Amino acid sequence: MTQGTGYSDQYALANPGGMLDATVAGGADGWEDASAGPRIDYILMNESSPLEVVRARRVFTDEYLGRVSDHVGVYAEFVISSAR
Repeated sequence: MTQGTGYSDQYALANPGGMLDATVAGGADGWEDASAGPRIDYILMNESSPLEVVRARRVFTDEYLGRVSDHVGVYAEFVISSAR
């Protein structure tokens, strides 16, 4: 999705191996028969940005802050990088 666009997925950068972490619950509209939901929520950032992601996580899950929707939130923290 981001290849060749100049944008990168900040959640995936902060969580190597997390590309398939679900952000929609299984059983949500359109995925009623899915055992696990897909990842359809992203934080995309231009690769020339002076910001650098230091942490990203899913929030509003059963384990963190409680569910409020069939989607979970994607939260990221950034620092201004002097290397860019």
